[in-house]
Amino acid sequence: MPAPSPDAAAPRHLFPGLPLGFEEPDSRLALSRRTRAMAAENPALEPLARGMAAWTWQRDPLSQGTCRLLLEAGQNGPACGETANVLAQRLDALLSLPFPADDWQALMQSGEHALVLRHLLPRLRTPGTGAAWLARTWDWLMRLGRADLPRDMLEATAWEPALLPLRDRLLAEWTFFYAASDEALERIEALGECFGHWRLLAACEALTHLGRETEARERLETLWRRLPWHPHLTLKLHALRHAPAPARDASDAVVLLYSWNKRDLLRATLEGVAGPDLLGARVAVLDNGSTDGAGDMLRQVRERFPEGALEIVSLPVNVGAPAARNWLLSLPRVRAATHAVFLDDDVVLPKGWLARLLGTARAHPEAGVVGCRIVSASAPVCLQSADYNLLPGRQGVESFPGFPENIHLFDNTASGLDLGLFSYVRRTLSVSGCCHALRVSTLDTVGDFDLRLSPTQFDDLERDLRANLAGVPVLYDGGLAVRHVQHSSLARAKSTAAVGQVLGNKVKLECLYDQEQIKSLAESGLDRLWDDLAVKERELRAETASA
Repeated sequence: MPAPSPDAAAPRHLFPGLPLGFEEPDSRLALSRRTRAMAAENPALEPLARGMAAWTWQRDPLSQGTCRLLLEAGQNGPACGETANVLAQRLDALLSLPFPADDWQALMQSGEHALVLRHLLPRLRTPGTGAAWLARTWDWLMRLGRADLPRDMLEATAWEPALLPLRDRLLAEWTFFYAASDEALERIEALGECFGHWRLLAACEALTHLGRETEARERLETLWRRLPWHPHLTLKLHALRHAPAPARDASDAVVLLYSWNKRDLLRATLEGVAGPDLLGARVAVLDNGSTDGAGDMLRQVRERFPEGALEIVSLPVNVGAPAARNWLLSLPRVRAATHAVFLDDDVVLPKGWLARLLGTARAHPEAGVVGCRIVSASAPVCLQSADYNLLPGRQGVESFPGFPENIHLFDNTASGLDLGLFSYVRRTLSVSGCCHALRVSTLDTVGDFDLRLSPTQFDDLERDLRANLAGVPVLYDGGLAVRHVQHSSLARAKSTAAVGQVLGNKVKLECLYDQEQIKSLAESGLDRLWDDLAVKERELRAETASA
């Protein structure tokens, strides 16, 4: 398969937003299309345009948009090989057939899964069109969390011979997210070269899960050489080659949690916190006026911690998230510590989580905030949040038409299935408050969490904005992935009142900062992302050239 030139980096002036991320599906397709159009006028961009088209299709081969992009890119010769061209042509034709999109979208979103499957199965079995029905429902099938279901539907589909490589690609994807890593690796490595880029990335992750770090790094380096313009590959490879040394002692840190009426989730979280991974850190928990027996549970779970390691604060009423956080930060043991580590009350922690988080914080003493990657707690592993950065100008979707909104964050993960592309370290605008460490020495400089954003939502983002304006860096380490049982307040909001509360806090957030402040943060932040990317690319080229 023809590979892009090693010199086919993306020019900064032509692709100003590229370092924000290339993995949000709509943005990825739009940028690839724009590059395709520019290459028609500037032949020097042709290798870049072909590389973007190849990657965009391999990441999402079931999309009619990516199929057409690949075919356009291959007008002077296939961008991914002849097999890929055949797959894209055939699927494009199938997806052009009439499809009751509105009815099916409503049915899939209804929660009536059995009804959907009963209607779907005979359509999958229909020769000639079964693959089109699978293409339109595959992501939904994968996200249901039923390990057997996507595989069974894949096997039930009437596959024509020309599309069998696509079936193998989807089966490899299923094994990656639902099967053991050794089985996944075998399926992934068996894929043909038409999915060569995706194969290298998925194999890298499977090898990482198997503890075969050297082989994983070799696969990633090969992919990076093929796609040198892709920001996530540069950042991920650099992070693999420059992983921070894990902390061996955390006695200078305090882990902080607050909770309201989530007794069982809080218990499970605290049981995960207790144990050798705590590394001598102390823990403080604030019971925010719970009425579900959380107080009794906390007294019971205290026995799992060393004597004096767990401090319990019980409040008679729920004071909201910002006040709860500030209360915990005011505790004497926190003020005497080096780092205050906040955790949500519904997380599943990986082995060595605190060692990694504090290791990164100590490797970057300038950082006042260090956060991590947040993923779903159950299979398939989906991204909930990574690093947050501002879109320059007013490029985001407005929540309130006519209201002058300036704060638009780039949703670089878009809740995608987690292939490991966000496993990098870099300075950012904001990180998730689900798991983040605050450097205690910067607390007075940045200030408390804003009580005006009670009871919850955007208080952690607002404080990170303030940190950036005060010159206190915020750092993201995606090498640490914390599993989160629930999602954001907006995603969980079901009632009109709950949605109104979240949107009301967005209005408050907008009114706390003027347009010039946000513009300055967006522009300086984007410049910083480009500079960081350039430095890491130069370092990787020097290191890999001498290897």
